[in-house]
Amino acid sequence: MQIACVLKQGPEYKPCHVYALADSILRHNPGAQIGCLTDVALSHPAITALPLRHGWQGWWSKLELFRPGLFDGPTLYLDLDTVVTGKLPPIGPRFTMLPNVYRQGDYGSGVMSWQRAPVHLYQRFAEAPAQFMRQYKTAAQWGDQAFVRDHLGNTPDTFGPEYRSYKVHCKPRVPSGTRVVYFHGNPRPWQVSLCL
Repeated sequence: MQIACVLKQGPEYKPCHVYALADSILRHNPGAQIGCLTDVALSHPAITALPLRHGWQGWWSKLELFRPGLFDGPTLYLDLDTVVTGKLPPIGPRFTMLPNVYRQGDYGSGVMSWQRAPVHLYQRFAEAPAQFMRQYKTAAQWGDQAFVRDHLGNTPDTFGPEYRSYKVHCKPRVPSGTRVVYFHGNPRPWQVSLCL
């Protein structure tokens, strides 16, 4: 299994957030292979920096994860506002996303996994990125996760209870058996202390 993340240059996320994610991964998964798609310089011995090819803004850079030849084998993708708290479970056979904790039947792209990269997502988005960035700005079609949902071609699987939302599941304590804590909105991981 390879682990992927993305750092797109901007005001909020910095290399230190990539390093913090990598350190939480390696604490529980020694020897993990970590690749980061980025447009900034990184200097961490366990991270392979891979160049972003397009100037797609913000979270839209995540669509480059599906470029042919990058993450073609079993891959777990983690947003930078994620903390790994245990040994990572094996990757399932199907494309998997986070369940939307506020809207049943919808999905989040903060954590995703696949056995074979769905390169058609990258190819489709690259055909008309400006159009899709304009289109996916409503509550029903919000951001990259809705684009993935709409163009995947089938319904994704969702992660089980080893993956927990900080806001919904982890206050006041992280539940036993949690392997990954994902954050959405505020606060961010570096603003809180996780009670394990």
